Amino acid sequence: MRGMPKRESAYSKVIMTIDKERYIIMKLDYYKEEIGHFKDLVMTDIKELDGREVPTRMTMTNHAENSKTVIVINDARYDVEIDDKYFNPTRFYR
Repeated sequence: MRGMPKRESAYSKVIMTIDKERYIIMKLDYYKEEIGHFKDLVMTDIKELDGREVPTRMTMTNHAENSKTVIVINDARYDVEIDDKYFNPTRFYR
């Protein structure tokens, strides 16, 4: 799937690779107009967590800075009630 941003974005183009059988995003390629292919976000290690198939390892590679960030999800819960106090921005200021 290829797309151009419909509103203001930090990226000029994003290319999305989707697993058509599971409807899971597997990779995002980010482009900036001035430098071209800028970052990749690759999702791997698909596991079932709380009844849903999800990528449990996400690796963002920044080609411009030659850096990498890896996020690993060990557990997840869905459709859980969350107290509204956690969404109040004033809780971050003291």
